[in-house]
Amino acid sequence: MTFNDRRQEPRVDTLIDAKLSGTEEVSCKVANLSRSGALAVCSIPLPEMAHMKVRLNVAAVGNERETSLVIEAAVVRCERRTDGAYDLGLFFTNITPDVRVKLDSMIKAATLSPA
Repeated sequence: MTFNDRRQEPRVDTLIDAKLSGTEEVSCKVANLSRSGALAVCSIPLPEMAHMKVRLNVAAVGNERETSLVIEAAVVRCERRTDGAYDLGLFFTNITPDVRVKLDSMIKAATLSPA
């Protein structure tokens, strides 16, 4: 688990396929996740303060089927990485109650998993 003093919510490391959609749809990987945001790694830069929908493709767990969680977010940071990709800091701006429950469950499961 990664912590940063500026964050109110702890983040868990992940490797989740996702799509960001605003003016266009872009595939990315979510590298870490919290109740309030995520770090997405993307092949193209996106403008800071851009509002978009994040569709997380969540693998099946137990008796559940694979599903997608859709969360509204704003890009709060975009930095180029040494490998040429971009780190996108995402702040979740709107999460429905049912998606919140699933997100909390994902974070709890990742927190309890051995490192």
